[in-house]
Amino acid sequence: MNVLYNCNSGTFGISNQVHQKFEKDCFLKETNSYYLATCGFFLNSEECLTNYHTDSPEQLIIHLALSREVIPTIVKGIYAIAFYQKDTREVYVYNDLLSKHSLYYYFDSTSGTLLVSDSFFETLQMVKEHGLSYTIDPLGVKMMLKHRMFYDNLTYIKEIKFLRPFEYLIARRDGLELQTIKRGEMLARAEDDFATADDEDDFLD
Repeated sequence: MNVLYNCNSGTFGISNQVHQKFEKDCFLKETNSYYLATCGFFLNSEECLTNYHTDSPEQLIIHLALSREVIPTIVKGIYAIAFYQKDTREVYVYNDLLSKHSLYYYFDSTSGTLLVSDSFFETLQMVKEHGLSYTIDPLGVKMMLKHRMFYDNLTYIKEIKFLRPFEYLIARRDGLELQTIKRGEMLARAEDDFATADDEDDFLD
């Protein structure tokens, strides 16, 4: 999945490329009011469909996105989601709570350009295609050579970061915000789930 957004002009574009054959919950939808793309798979679709009274995973994600729900706190799985609200020019970018589906992003505050991809090299390719500046990060290169993985949110390029667990992005006309899901929110939701389960058990008894 590749995303291009410009905070200044409101320009938005997206392509939804499936890199792995097992990815089943992949769809791309555009209406007069929004643009939505997902790739990956959801593990608790049936439960969420029942809880939110929707008929398909696509309708579920559309409902959650339009309701401004923090999707990773609700939907389990390995996935990436990009949602663009046309009237407000807001972009929401999520991946699963533990970031098992990697998402890389580049933001240039001068031009207001945001690039997002689930491939580091495709992110870098988009940076080059749009003539944006970038610098090699020696520490990122060293960490990859030594540990065979990116450390923290360092990559080969200083300006390209990746979403870490419990993080998501919101892009608006005034710039980019990196949001962090608080552990307390997750605990509160889990407690609500347990309470609901207890109520159902009491009813059945």
